[in-house]
Amino acid sequence: MKSVCLTVLLFCVSAVSAEQFSLKSSAGEVTGPYRLEEGIEVKVGESLATITDIKRREDAVLSAMEEIIIPQIDFRSASVVDAIDFLQRASRQFDKKGRGVNLVLNLNLDLPAVAAVGDDPFAEPEPVKNVQAPTVTFMARHVTLLEALKIITQISNLKYRVMGGVVVVMPWDAPEGSIIRRVYDVLPPVEDKISIVPSELGGEHSNNDTYSERGPDWKGFFADMGVRWPAGSSIKYVRSIGKMIVDNTEENLKALELCLAMVNVSPTQVEIEVLFIAFDVAHIEELGRKSIAAAALWELWEAGHGELIAAPKTVTKSGNESQVKGVKEYIYPTEFSVQHAGSTNTNAVVVAGLVEPASFETREVGVILSVLPEVAYQGDMINVNLTPEVVGAPEWHEFGGEYLDANGQRQQAHMPQPIFRSYSCNTSVGVKNGHRILIGGGMPSRDGKQMVYAFLTAKLIDIEGNDVEMDAQQKLNELNKRRATGAQALR
Repeated sequence: MKSVCLTVLLFCVSAVSAEQFSLKSSAGEVTGPYRLEEGIEVKVGESLATITDIKRREDAVLSAMEEIIIPQIDFRSASVVDAIDFLQRASRQFDKKGRGVNLVLNLNLDLPAVAAVGDDPFAEPEPVKNVQAPTVTFMARHVTLLEALKIITQISNLKYRVMGGVVVVMPWDAPEGSIIRRVYDVLPPVEDKISIVPSELGGEHSNNDTYSERGPDWKGFFADMGVRWPAGSSIKYVRSIGKMIVDNTEENLKALELCLAMVNVSPTQVEIEVLFIAFDVAHIEELGRKSIAAAALWELWEAGHGELIAAPKTVTKSGNESQVKGVKEYIYPTEFSVQHAGSTNTNAVVVAGLVEPASFETREVGVILSVLPEVAYQGDMINVNLTPEVVGAPEWHEFGGEYLDANGQRQQAHMPQPIFRSYSCNTSVGVKNGHRILIGGGMPSRDGKQMVYAFLTAKLIDIEGNDVEMDAQQKLNELNKRRATGAQALR
């Protein structure tokens, strides 16, 4: 077993630079390919070995730089060329292994410049001039090679990158790789978002006038989101064809694509439906002995024991309020004036009485649903503020007093007033995409023989009205993976 494990570990070390590898036994049997990834299990014969402690060549160079201690550094307005040459020689001199580190200074970069806004987006930009070598003033004792290189590059407005077994020092805005061009489809709402988001991010571009006559500052927006724009990179938005043309390195384009995926989405539409269902009191009492849970009530409804009172439904964009209603307006008086005609005799007989309404109100009778849905970031949770209401036809009651007419007959002063019966709730809830929840209930019907409950269903739909199925965890894992890719590109 020990010999098998040793063989696997040795093979892993030798295959670090590959994304996949295979194993070959002493008998010549080949197994694989396997992914070279931390934690992957590799089967060797009847045994399993786990890939671990993967060391990249770049990591080995950084470790060597941390182990090399330079006794003294004294630069006084020294050229950065001389400073890097000193570090190169010191790395060999003070490396206990005698190998040193390969340092390369690259200031002669013929890079394409960023084309001015409004230029032909498909034209080739002109090259920039070479960078002049800065000077360095730096003194230190007993400092590691890595620390010295960090300080020198920082004060010289340079940067360093480990590329395989070589450390390259370059201008801070130099691209780390070839500049390539990609064209992206961009939806119209993205331009509006880019005009608003910078102020919410609070980035260095948020205080600028990010929206000019030509549109928002696309480069500034993505820079605030974490995308780097080295010398020679550019971004242009061609509104007429809905395209975004970007020149940048492969790594930076990955970071840009991650950010673009967050904003380049169609406005999310949400379908909201509320069911008002009445159940016989006997069934509710039976459930009450156990638990009046939403699932139990829905099973009762599916079994045919329930009466659908109303089912209002509406569709709206996330963050937009919507109202749907089917009503009949009832106009009724709220105040009356009474005028007496003729005379009143000693027996308090009113010859005639005239009742006139003095003020009116209107009440809508029917079904009303007002909603404000917002889709949470994960995509499968919908927050809903809603007020569903079902108002029944009024029952009219006479509130006028009695009087005796000229013939001595009792008469009723006509002062009718309506009494409305309604089922409603005003709440704010969260519901998963496509799920149904109980939002209210236990409201007795007019005759007291039924109890009314309200169920809410919320789901995402596309512009064609089809359901949008989203798994939050899967989407979140995918987003985190893309974020990690973007973060690696920004290091």
